Amino acid sequence: MVEFLTNCPTCGFSFSADESHVGLSTSCASCSKEFVIQPSDKADNQNFPSQSRPDQILVTSGDLRASYDVVGMVCFTVGTRGEMRSTFEALKVGMAHKLSTAKSKGQLSQTTNVGQFIGGLGIDSAGDIALAGQYAGASFNSRDLELAFHIAVNQLQLRASYLNANAVIAFRYDIDFDSNANVINFMATAFGTATDGVVVNHSGACSASA
Repeated sequence: MVEFLTNCPTCGFSFSADESHVGLSTSCASCSKEFVIQPSDKADNQNFPSQSRPDQILVTSGDLRASYDVVGMVCFTVGTRGEMRSTFEALKVGMAHKLSTAKSKGQLSQTTNVGQFIGGLGIDSAGDIALAGQYAGASFNSRDLELAFHIAVNQLQLRASYLNANAVIAFRYDIDFDSNANVINFMATAFGTATDGVVVNHSGACSASA
């Protein structure tokens, strides 16, 4: 099939597609806005580096059987600590819409938000051990943790596409919590190794590229 370069009309992010994708609706991996795939007027479709669509880049915590070349490391950190919060708030709007659509179609299970509770054992005025607890002024809820994970994976795919990679292996996701004046914050870091040489078809199978 003939490949061409398409770009998001909102932010200008570009990626390669083929003629079978024309007319399909997709979400931009950079700004999460939805648009219909069309050949870009700005692109010279005969001369551009092969770049995978970010949402089609394989992300796995393991390795691959097919041969590949290591392109580099990709990493992304998201959370509610300090200046990270503004970035998280901006990214989660588009991701929340994307997950809501997937859940309405039955592609993902429904989730329920819960608040944050801080508890602990202590000694009361009578000298007895007592359980004390209170609801914290949390800077996030449980749904934010789900959004953060999907945002992190999406951002690794985006960064891998910038490297012209088509898979991310050895994926890891670490999350830390801290509290200050009974306000809980979180910071999540996702990282992996971007590789080239793997083709993933629509059934999820992998093979070495020619």
